[in-house]
Amino acid sequence: MTRYKFFMVAILPGIVLYPIVTHLAISFTDSVGGHIFWRKDCNEVFHRWDLVEVVPDPEDPFLPNSHGQPIRLIKKIACFPGETVLREGLRFWCKGKDTTYDLGLTKLKTRDGKPIQPFSFTKGERYEFMVPEDTYFLLGKPDPGSYDSRYFGPVEKERITGCFKQLF
Repeated sequence: MTRYKFFMVAILPGIVLYPIVTHLAISFTDSVGGHIFWRKDCNEVFHRWDLVEVVPDPEDPFLPNSHGQPIRLIKKIACFPGETVLREGLRFWCKGKDTTYDLGLTKLKTRDGKPIQPFSFTKGERYEFMVPEDTYFLLGKPDPGSYDSRYFGPVEKERITGCFKQLF
């Protein structure tokens, strides 16, 4: 094989595909309403409903076994530092500056029947919680089956590892 053919067969496809492979993300769940995402630069300032990649606590018992590799979730920023998260029973809201956003219901059992508790910040049926500095309250879909901050709580800014645009 000549050097030219080797370059065309082995090297050129790698050069062309590398940017695509490193920027494309595929979600096998419907937790944010899409399945194919394009990685983009994160701005210093996030906006409500921006799609972000987050590495949750590796000790979280509800995440699948990743065999030592970090699990990465794509979620939307729903509530910012200084805003109030409200919970009444199984329903969550985010009280923004001008509007209150309904973050949906949670559930008490996973799909396979294991008990799961919504995030609690105090005891009782009605909760109010101010999102701490440098943390965000994340949401998948406002569906009870989306595993997000309504179950695992607010996420520190340093756990956000990327930003995305939904393609499909």
